[in-house]
Amino acid sequence: MMKRNGKTGYTLIEVLLAAALIAVVALLMYSFFGQGFSLYGVETASAEEQINLRQAMSDITNAARITDPDDISVENGVLTVGSRKYKLADGSIQKNGAIIANGIAVFDVRRTSDGMLVIRIVNQNGTELKTSLSLNSSQTGGTA
Repeated sequence: MMKRNGKTGYTLIEVLLAAALIAVVALLMYSFFGQGFSLYGVETASAEEQINLRQAMSDITNAARITDPDDISVENGVLTVGSRKYKLADGSIQKNGAIIANGIAVFDVRRTSDGMLVIRIVNQNGTELKTSLSLNSSQTGGTA
């Protein structure tokens, strides 16, 4: 602050420097918080995609676990588990026509010769879930 003839005040240069310093600090803060909010949005979307995949996989595997293995079949990309039919249609996994997962690129289900049900789900961003279930029933029986 300069003092001339008993008057105090700021020079134009001091005011401009202070304004420039405040602008630089504000720009840095905006950049920092902007990246944080952007990253938060990306992570939230990724978490929602994973939840979507896990819920679909959980629905299918839970149904398969409580269903007699003889009532589980795979034909033309359609998984039939008892009275439930799971299929990929229009980028969604549907159960009896109702959508249970959106944004799906691959719904690959196969039943292997050794009694395994292999399920692979991939969303449109490339996130993949894969599981295998044993469909071998413990057969009890004997001679009468």
